[in-house]
Amino acid sequence: MLDTLWLQKNASLVTLPDGSSIYQHKQGQKISSDNQNFNDLLYERFSRCSTQTVKVLELGAGNGINMIMLKKKFPLWDLTGVEIDQEQVELASYNCNLLNLDIKIAMDDLRTFKGEIMYDLIIANPPYKKVGTGRLSPYKRNNLAKFELTCTMQDVFAAIKRNVCPGGEAWLLYSLDRKDDLMKLISNEKVKKIKLIKKDKIIITGLKYDTN
Repeated sequence: MLDTLWLQKNASLVTLPDGSSIYQHKQGQKISSDNQNFNDLLYERFSRCSTQTVKVLELGAGNGINMIMLKKKFPLWDLTGVEIDQEQVELASYNCNLLNLDIKIAMDDLRTFKGEIMYDLIIANPPYKKVGTGRLSPYKRNNLAKFELTCTMQDVFAAIKRNVCPGGEAWLLYSLDRKDDLMKLISNEKVKKIKLIKKDKIIITGLKYDTN
């Protein structure tokens, strides 16, 4: 259980676009404009669904930033995040409680996760570097967020297939240098690509899953 002393030692406050603040782990992946760009696209895509109870799953929730931004925009949505890092799970839960947001955060491995329900929307900002293609951080938690140490792109797609409802969508944020790998996997999976957006050094891809 997190307390004030733990937060002072291991976390730092970051201000969100709406002026509210949450904690991010000092040794984890930092919140950046990528989160804002990702959520802005989701706001636009699902603006007509604000009065609906959309069931959303995030694979790799981190400190909860994406879930929190979505819940603030779409209060009626039913959001669940899964995260393999125990401290990030506790931090995400703390952040949700801090802002009085009803979001479920579960410690689980996306490689094996199978929800009790199927989800209308699945989002992910997964590790984007292949093992051996970059310089490792001295912090294990940062490496878990950046490098495919605990899950690959194929693992993410498999998790989506297990958990997305017929006709559901998945939206993924990857670094631009993984575009070729992403397009090849989309082709192999035979899913419909809704949209592909390049912005700075990232690529955001929307996928539609068959209704059959």
